[in-house]
Amino acid sequence: MKERKQKKAIMKSNIKKRERVITLIGIFFILAGLICNHWLVAKLFSLDGELDFSLKVSIFIFDLFFVFFGLLLVILRKKKDLAVNILLLFFTIILCLITAEIFLRISDKPNPSTVNAKGEKVYLFSKEYHHDYRPNQVFIRYPSEYDEFGPVENKINSLAVRGPEIPEKETDEYRVLLVGDSFIQADEIKYEETAGEVLNDLLGDEKIKVIQHGMSSWSPLLELNWLLKKGFDLKPDLIILFLCINDFYGSYSGSDIAYTKDAVFDSDGLPLSFELSSENFSSLASPRLIDLLAPFFSKKAHFTQKEIDYLLQEEKTLIDYALNSAISKDIQYGNLIKDIIYLSRPIELWDEKTIKTVSLSLGYLDKIKKITESKSISFAVSFVPLSWNISKEENFEGIKHYGFSNVIIPMGGIEEKIKKYALENNIDYINIYEEFKNFSGNNEEKLFLISEGHWSGTGHRVAAETLCEYIKEETKKQ
Repeated sequence: MKERKQKKAIMKSNIKKRERVITLIGIFFILAGLICNHWLVAKLFSLDGELDFSLKVSIFIFDLFFVFFGLLLVILRKKKDLAVNILLLFFTIILCLITAEIFLRISDKPNPSTVNAKGEKVYLFSKEYHHDYRPNQVFIRYPSEYDEFGPVENKINSLAVRGPEIPEKETDEYRVLLVGDSFIQADEIKYEETAGEVLNDLLGDEKIKVIQHGMSSWSPLLELNWLLKKGFDLKPDLIILFLCINDFYGSYSGSDIAYTKDAVFDSDGLPLSFELSSENFSSLASPRLIDLLAPFFSKKAHFTQKEIDYLLQEEKTLIDYALNSAISKDIQYGNLIKDIIYLSRPIELWDEKTIKTVSLSLGYLDKIKKITESKSISFAVSFVPLSWNISKEENFEGIKHYGFSNVIIPMGGIEEKIKKYALENNIDYINIYEEFKNFSGNNEEKLFLISEGHWSGTGHRVAAETLCEYIKEETKKQ
């Protein structure tokens, strides 16, 4: 009898332990679902604290999944067989998802435009430059299905600059350095058709040499960094820096506000290096399974000219509400569209966030200006017009992503701010917009690529013609 009671007691004890274990597992699942919400994911893995709507929905489904199974385990903890089956089902689903993710990553071939002839990545991420071309390589830039340009060969020299090796500067040479982002990078355009090479032909003077270097998603901080570590060593007499509206975005990973978070500065506020942990984390935050689901959770914007005009002139105190009403959370590129509208509004209507992000980038221009003055280098800036600033016929495939197919957006406050800044700091401003607008109104040739949105060969030629006259005048001052 004693033995039977002992066995029953042991069995009850084991049952209690099992129930406690199942309950703890259930509670763990519930806590995982509650803690791993999209706010935490955005804080840990997003460069700008923002997540795409599709990713938010996916995280919400993930949370429900864990909470649901956790509650089942807690409720059914006394039913051993059922609880075990629930656990088996849970881990089977998890295993299937992991297997599918691994398969997608293994089978996912890299974009051929991002791999060079040696099979290496075209872009090199480093603490020194954040990102730049890999030196001494050749790669082919392929068009999208909509673009009209053919495959373009890009030869990158030992300085990670496109083109042949750059020789030592000659004694009587006047050297011009064009620096910017993807518009100056121009990897979709044949080398001889880029603005820098067209300029060399237009100037027609062997004593004037134009060198061009741009990189996708560069902004004033990274351009300052490159000038300090390579650009000034090329001994330019004139530097022309090309600014773009995305340099000043407040919610975009390729803008100064994001790069500044990763930068390490010296006592003078000059960049020394970049911590790339956020760059590494960003790849973890974009599983291939979520990429497949994204089209089901997001939609494209669509604006009329009347709606754009209203948003550009809305009262300063009401603009956030107006934009959130016009651009729902499931709109693709919603945060970028908002930034474009914020920056295109008149300066007097800017909110504090816009003022802060623009001031940050202008602060880096201050440093470039100060260094060029100390080195007796002339310094000029230009602001790149985008297709929606010029014509509804330009970049007609690319602008669909932003809902700008039927609108014209003025260069607006950001251009006026840059012009004003240049005037106040004795920096020459080169106006490309006016030449682009005049050309577009009188010619059938397109200044922008149909889908990619960067300058076409024609756009580079018009930009070069505008720069040519300015450079000729500058050389006369020497």
